[in-house]
Amino acid sequence: MERALSPASVIDAARLPRSLALLDDPNGDEIAQRLTSFRQAYTALDVNAVIAMYLRLRSMRNSVLPIDITTDTVLALPAYLTAHSPQTTDVRHLAYSDFYALLDLLAVYSTSNAAQLIFYVYEDMKVLDVPLPPIYWRQILASCYQLAHYATAYTAFQTWWQPLATLSNHHLYASNSAQYLRDPEVWYYYLTCHWIIHRDSSQLMAIFQHLKAAGCRPTVAICNVLVRGLAHDTQWNLAHFHTILQNSLLYLDRPEHNAAQLGVYLIVWLLQRSQWQALVETVETLLEHRVAISKHLCCQVLKRLMRARQLALARRFWDQVFLPTAADDVAYRIGLAESVTSTHFETLYPRLNTVTLNCYLDGLAACGRLAEAHDIFTSLGNVACLSSHRTALSTALSQRSRLVLSYCHADAQTYTIMLRAHLAHHNHAEAQRLVCSLAELGWNWDPILVDVVYTALWQYHHQSRDPAEPLAGNDLAQRLLPYVPTHRLSPVFKVHNTLLQIESLVSRGEHANWERNFQIMKAQHSSVMAALVQSLCQQVSIYFDDPRLLQHHPNDLNLILRLLFQRGRWQQCLRLVHLARDVTDPCVITPITINILIQGLLAHSRYLEAFRVLQGPTHLPRRLHQEGFIVLFRAYCHHCDVEHALQAFMHLAQWDRVVHD
Repeated sequence: MERALSPASVIDAARLPRSLALLDDPNGDEIAQRLTSFRQAYTALDVNAVIAMYLRLRSMRNSVLPIDITTDTVLALPAYLTAHSPQTTDVRHLAYSDFYALLDLLAVYSTSNAAQLIFYVYEDMKVLDVPLPPIYWRQILASCYQLAHYATAYTAFQTWWQPLATLSNHHLYASNSAQYLRDPEVWYYYLTCHWIIHRDSSQLMAIFQHLKAAGCRPTVAICNVLVRGLAHDTQWNLAHFHTILQNSLLYLDRPEHNAAQLGVYLIVWLLQRSQWQALVETVETLLEHRVAISKHLCCQVLKRLMRARQLALARRFWDQVFLPTAADDVAYRIGLAESVTSTHFETLYPRLNTVTLNCYLDGLAACGRLAEAHDIFTSLGNVACLSSHRTALSTALSQRSRLVLSYCHADAQTYTIMLRAHLAHHNHAEAQRLVCSLAELGWNWDPILVDVVYTALWQYHHQSRDPAEPLAGNDLAQRLLPYVPTHRLSPVFKVHNTLLQIESLVSRGEHANWERNFQIMKAQHSSVMAALVQSLCQQVSIYFDDPRLLQHHPNDLNLILRLLFQRGRWQQCLRLVHLARDVTDPCVITPITINILIQGLLAHSRYLEAFRVLQGPTHLPRRLHQEGFIVLFRAYCHHCDVEHALQAFMHLAQWDRVVHD
């Protein structure tokens, strides 16, 4: 409904006769000259000149205006305009068509302060009782909305709508204002301003009915205002959301997509306001209308419900969203009750996957519902078939739930959640059973095992005062270590370091009766360390035979170097680094690797070899050069080797500005 500016009507307006009021005005000639200049400007469609002339006409009598009409654009309005008095200004001599032409110009030729100018024109028209045609409604409401004059916009629309509200739908549709009442932008601005002022979704829904009665087609923006008002209302009204959703599916373009977007907006706003009951009902309503919801969003809702400890709502959400009974009817109707294939499963339960399952299990464990989480876990397809979990069927889950869950599979994160939960409740036997089932599956579950060992060994030292409990934690570690895969060094070495840290922690125990437990623990610990070191040494030979394997596991090189230096095999360290540098990607040899090599060589008094590494082709950071040459300089000074000490000092000066100065 964009308006086209009509020069013909503007020219006619410029030919208006001189007002009778000007004949009795002592400044009539000056005012008439200003009016003529004003009309000539908008006849020529010179928007900057029109604005400047209008501001002059709005000025107080006998005042000097701080306006430069030679500028291309009027950048700011004079301060006195905020407290103007139209009865004493010269705008009262403007004709109706002058105001309309000015609004047309401001609509077509927008300026930086067009909204503010439109607002002041509207204020002048109200004071001077200039009738406002419906064609300008949207322009006035938009300017008020942009300037945050919400009350003005609300009052203005009420003034325009009040004479029309009493008309029947037939007469309203046939009135001159009908086509402008069908403009969705007019209703959008009115709805927004109304909501900002009153914050009442019931009134918004009443206006929505008037909107449709006037023949206006709801848009996404209008529905968005309704949804926002519904989300922020103090009283949740599910019936209102049903109405919005039905109308959005009926009127909006791309109804499924836009209805889903409105649902997402409402869910996000309800999450921000922690309206949990409304949140669950919203999702259920969307699913009832077959509006698609992403699995990620459903997972986030479930996670927030669990975090807020809304367990009853979370269970309801889980049953309605992830295990809908409607899917069962479809399954039985197509004869798939007992033989649902993976393809059919994804079709019937599109939002149920391992990610959402892990989210639910994590929430149950956090809420202390470990038994319920364990029942779900043991019903999963790849867990139920394991010998370590073949127990009696739980009565907590229905046959239907077990059947559906049997098509889900646990992953590494699932096991991590359950292991942490059982360890938090000191269920060591169940934790060991989980580790056994992991070994039975044959997964690459090294990070999980490290997490289990770390948690099992550390939780007692940080939480318990009983001196016997660290021994229990160590016993669990002893039972878990045989399941450690040896095809990778990194996780094995992490377990090795963890046990060393525990040994150090227990040795610093303040309780006297810890000493006996520590001696027992140390004996067990030493036997495990011997087995670990033996497996590590066997693994080192693989990389000497084929150093290219380091390209796939660059962290293993650093671990091998530490192990070899601990056993005094510095020659093998040099040889392995040279082999890796020749046959692998250059990025395998990192500054950390060189730092380990230099520190190990210096610890074994191999100064010349360390000096050669520092002078090698590998790019090293400045700090590493500084530290290396400082250690070399001190070592040569300690051995009274003046020549090499001076050489190390000169190289240090190249990398250390303080030494250089």
